[in-house]
Amino acid sequence: MDQVTCAISGETFTVSALEKRLRAKFGFGESLPTIKAKYRFRELGVFWPNWNLHPRKCDKTGKNIISIFRPDCPYPVWDKDVWVKEANPPQADFDVSRPFFDQAWELFQRCPIPHVFQSHNENCEYTDDFYHSKNCYLCHSCNTLEDCRYCYLGTQSKDVQFCIYSQKCELGSDIIHCRDCFEVIYVMYCRNVQSSAFLYDCRSCRDCMFCFNLRNKQYCFGNQQLTKEQYESKKKEWNLSHRETFEKAKGFFREMMKTKAWHRALHIDQSENATGNYMTHCKNCEDCFISPHHEDCVHDFTSGPHAKTILDTLGSIGSELLYYCVMVVYSYDCRFSFELNECKMCDYCAYCFYCEDCFGCCGLFKKKYCIFNKQYSKEEYESLKAKIIEHMERTEEWGERFSGSFCA
Repeated sequence: MDQVTCAISGETFTVSALEKRLRAKFGFGESLPTIKAKYRFRELGVFWPNWNLHPRKCDKTGKNIISIFRPDCPYPVWDKDVWVKEANPPQADFDVSRPFFDQAWELFQRCPIPHVFQSHNENCEYTDDFYHSKNCYLCHSCNTLEDCRYCYLGTQSKDVQFCIYSQKCELGSDIIHCRDCFEVIYVMYCRNVQSSAFLYDCRSCRDCMFCFNLRNKQYCFGNQQLTKEQYESKKKEWNLSHRETFEKAKGFFREMMKTKAWHRALHIDQSENATGNYMTHCKNCEDCFISPHHEDCVHDFTSGPHAKTILDTLGSIGSELLYYCVMVVYSYDCRFSFELNECKMCDYCAYCFYCEDCFGCCGLFKKKYCIFNKQYSKEEYESLKAKIIEHMERTEEWGERFSGSFCA
């Protein structure tokens, strides 16, 4: 492992063998990062705009829309349906006498972009970073949800609300980091729980209230085993349909969490050689968070299920071979890019859908062999791309990231 001094904080940080191996895989094996991972995450974070929704007009049609982009966004923002049908962004020739990033910004700010980042949804207008879902409201960074509201990082769930990082849940409210739960209220870190309320770290339980750290139990109240009749009687005393009782229950649960429950140091399950937190079925992963089914990943945050060979990336889903990317979903072999959907072999690109072999492009839909949005033959593309990379190496731009001024 190598020791490097952070250019921002002056702190010393370690570059692991796995990180060096991934850098080499992406073509940067001769260099080391210059700033700590936490500052790299901050840089990436400015390109993840899905926390707010803004009323604004479509810059193409004038139609009122709800967008993740504010009205003063520097990019032209179009209604996504219109953008898909009519997107034909401006093009530019690369000028070898000028820096790449200066030319890229001159082009990008003239390129229309879709008003939200989502696909394969029905009746999900007030959502973003959202996929394969139906009838959802104010949900973010989810896929395969139906009839849900106020959810974040959820998958394969139905009829839930106020749900965070949970999978395969149905008929529930106030759910945090749970899986395979049905008809539950106010549950945290639970698995395979049914018809229960105010549980913490319980698994394979049903008909329980105010319990913690239980396994394979039924008819428990405050971790005490009761008969069915006793449990039903205690349950009636806590009518959670009344707001006053519900608020009292939250206080009771909070005190239980603070004084009685046992807490795990880390939530890493069924993983091998993994560091970070909230990880399941991971292998050879370092400094990864909210990462199910990951392999060979370093410095990665919430990249959804089934990610492989990812370095310094934020908010991706189901992708492989990503380096310094933000919200690059269902994509393969992309570097220094943000807001890509189902793309392959794209570098320094933004707001592109279903594109392949593109470099320095913005606002493209179903294009291939493009540089600065201009179409080339395969041979022309490969030749010009090589020349641009040589130019960027001379100007010390190759391997650098888009500055925050590129974010919308």
